[in-house]
Amino acid sequence: MELNTGSGNAEAASEVKRPRVRDMRRYIPELGLFEYWHPAIEAKRVGWKKPVPLTILEQPLALFRDGEGNVAAVTDICPHRGASLSKGACHFKGTITCPYHAWTFDALGECLAVLGEGPTSVIPGRKDARIRTFPTKTIHGMVFIWMGTGVPAPIEEDVPIEFFLPDFTIRYETVIWNVNWRPSVENILDAHPFYVHRNSVEFMFTSRDAFVGLSHLGPRRPKAEVHNGRAVGFNWHNPGDPGFKRDPAEPEKSYSQSYPGLGGQKWPPTEHRLLWHSIVSRFQRSVPPLLESREWSCAFHLPGYARFDYGSFVYSRATVPIDKKTCRIIYFFATRSKSKAGKLYHFLRFHLWKNWSMHFNFSGQDEVVIVPQNYDAPEHLSPTDIIPVSVRRLILSHARDLQGKAQEAVPDEFRVAPAEAVH
Repeated sequence: MELNTGSGNAEAASEVKRPRVRDMRRYIPELGLFEYWHPAIEAKRVGWKKPVPLTILEQPLALFRDGEGNVAAVTDICPHRGASLSKGACHFKGTITCPYHAWTFDALGECLAVLGEGPTSVIPGRKDARIRTFPTKTIHGMVFIWMGTGVPAPIEEDVPIEFFLPDFTIRYETVIWNVNWRPSVENILDAHPFYVHRNSVEFMFTSRDAFVGLSHLGPRRPKAEVHNGRAVGFNWHNPGDPGFKRDPAEPEKSYSQSYPGLGGQKWPPTEHRLLWHSIVSRFQRSVPPLLESREWSCAFHLPGYARFDYGSFVYSRATVPIDKKTCRIIYFFATRSKSKAGKLYHFLRFHLWKNWSMHFNFSGQDEVVIVPQNYDAPEHLSPTDIIPVSVRRLILSHARDLQGKAQEAVPDEFRVAPAEAVH
């Protein structure tokens, strides 16, 4: 998709073209992407005595500890008469027992015993008594589950890179959003931040230059860059993109702008926050990014990660579909420190400040507008929608679920153009 983004002033902005694409939303799986490793639950929440229920992509799961103490995942449906295995118990190490007739299974899905029928039961060992299992891997205390039916992909392709780097500590927060997964993953870097998050605590602590700069972006956005067929990012500092350069004639000391359609009235109506952001700027310093990976430092990564590298920490918002109307939002807060003092600082920073300011205050503002959104309503796209449109293109072009025969049904115009691909 190519956009004429103009030079940034009012006259040029009026000539900015909107994305001219037919509606691609109907081709994106409403229930989510199955052929991926999905973050599921913190391992510490799964004990030895009681199974834990969890639903991912409308698949009910029962989690318990296998014989070696690792978290195992099986279907939450007993093959006998459909009882919920997660309502049962773990009477024997490495097993799960159905609460109804006490069919007992191991982590490989084999029925080992039927306690309700005694040791002479003919059920154990039968093929039709097996239950489906799901591959799991616990890294940094987070359980990842392969939800697909094919051979699991290398987990490094789907799990953030900091999980495999030394000296990283990763902390989590999980919430439930009553919305389909698609509007959640498309909530990235379009025109909403300066309005939706204008009164967030995180926004209040941005520097003066960043605050004014964001207010004057207008319809301009950088072009999308696809990395390894798994992520899409945006180079916000690309000097070679003439459509994204700031017009020298733009005011730099003001962030209120006049709107002709409103009779010249300004938004925001006052400039009172400039002094505050000027003060904040004195206490801030630029820091290099924590990650060197372009693939994992960008805006969106399959199957459902929003990613931002702030230098002192890496923020991830993972959207995991529960069903067509609900998704699980798992926040990752990754920091890097070798010293005990540094680790203590990041521990306190997360629990006393960042967990609330980013995950509940800032991201909670997204939830307020996303949940009531009518996602299937007719769209009339703006130039700033290049970003959610690029997320859709990445899914339709590269998601494993849509490869092969399924991919043939996706029109070519919805796929990522070769010029957008970056390795």
